[in-house]
Amino acid sequence: YSLNSAMLIIRKVQLFYFKNQDFVLLGGVFILIHLFLYYRTGIFTSLEATKYIEQGERLSMGYELSELKYFFYLPVILLVSFCKTFHLPLGTVVLVQIALSAWSQYCFYRLTRSFSDNRWCAFFTSLGLLLFIPYQSWNFYLYSESIFLSLCLMFTWLVYKNRLQTWPAQLSCLLLLGILVLSRPTGILFIFPWLLYLLLRKQAAGMRFFHLIMSIIILIVASLLINQLYAGGNDFDSLLPFVEEHIICGVPSKESHTILDLVKDRGAVGNLLYYILHNPLHFLKLFSLRLISFFNMTRHYYSTAHNLLLVLFMIPVYLFGIIGWVKKIKPGNAYSIFLIALFITYPSIIALQCDDWHSRFTMVLIPHCLMLASLGVLYLSDFRRNRFAR
Repeated sequence: YSLNSAMLIIRKVQLFYFKNQDFVLLGGVFILIHLFLYYRTGIFTSLEATKYIEQGERLSMGYELSELKYFFYLPVILLVSFCKTFHLPLGTVVLVQIALSAWSQYCFYRLTRSFSDNRWCAFFTSLGLLLFIPYQSWNFYLYSESIFLSLCLMFTWLVYKNRLQTWPAQLSCLLLLGILVLSRPTGILFIFPWLLYLLLRKQAAGMRFFHLIMSIIILIVASLLINQLYAGGNDFDSLLPFVEEHIICGVPSKESHTILDLVKDRGAVGNLLYYILHNPLHFLKLFSLRLISFFNMTRHYYSTAHNLLLVLFMIPVYLFGIIGWVKKIKPGNAYSIFLIALFITYPSIIALQCDDWHSRFTMVLIPHCLMLASLGVLYLSDFRRNRFAR
């Protein structure tokens, strides 16, 4: 009897494994990667993390956030506040971040498999993202990046999954988009791609009019938020990166004393538009340098080995990604419209301010670059197979 029970259990385990083979293997890699990262870096609670820990402590003691800008980092601050209130170690925040990351990896697998209609494409793309350490390492930082990156993947999967856009689907996307905006200020940059996707997809005239009105309202609210956010000065000054010629945030690179035509009484957006219109050559120079920095993740302060590994990652991903973009992204497809708008809007708006010291902003697009690269490899594989068949 005990032997039969053991055989039955083994049989059930085998069936579960073969039915969920991809998830078991990817889950095992996910666990190993995070054990390695924990052994190597531990939990990072200094530098930028101190701001969120301080704000979380303020909330746990009944005080308000010290500045308005911290509302745009609310999830990690609330987690810290929860830990401080119930006397839990800060490692609890990391456990939540890892759990969210695991779910987002599952969403990414589902997105890639549905979009490519190929199991192996989804498996190896997800594996590539798991093995990209610069992306996974943020899970052990008490920064806002881990939660933000996870929410970005969840949101893009939800947009694709709910592309038929029933009312519950619209509300779920809108709710998650709101949380995304509160997790980092750059979450605002997902608003325009989603609204464009809503307006350009096939739908009844009445629904298109409703989405147009909703889009106008949301864009007005977003503009007000941006003006309010960038009225705080210091690192939230829309003109400072141009006056001091920042390529990397917080690092002035101004070598010449260029006289700029500026105004500072029209709000963040108005001041920026005035600068662009009245200093076009200066703007185009900085904009181009920041775009290059955004997609080029190497840095002069990294080691040669570090930069070499990044180059070995970027060259094939970008090359195959361009092929995948040209051959698989169709402007008539609703989700393709969302991706096109995201790839245009996100790096362009980042280039209006500055790039990050460790390419944090680029990490938002890395999963999609990997997906496009895998689609490029898939296209070349099919092309080669069909050519030999002929």
